[in-house]
Amino acid sequence: MLIEVDPGRFYKKREVKQMLAQSDANLDRLVKKGLVPAPFRIGERDKVWSGKALIEWMGTLSK
Repeated sequence: MLIEVDPGRFYKKREVKQMLAQSDANLDRLVKKGLVPAPFRIGERDKVWSGKALIEWMGTLSK
C-alpha cells in the first residue's frame, strides 16, 4: 500500500512510520493531510499516544 504524503509523492507504510519517528515537521505534514488522527495535534504527543498506540494505529491502515 502506498500513502500519498505530498501531492504526487507516495510512500510505503513503513516509510510513513519512519517519517513519524523522525520529526515533528513530518508529523505536522501528515496531520494536515489527514493521514494522522487528531490527537497528534495536541502538544507533547508522546503523552497522548504511546509508541505502541501509534504502531497499533498504523496497523489499522489497510495493506
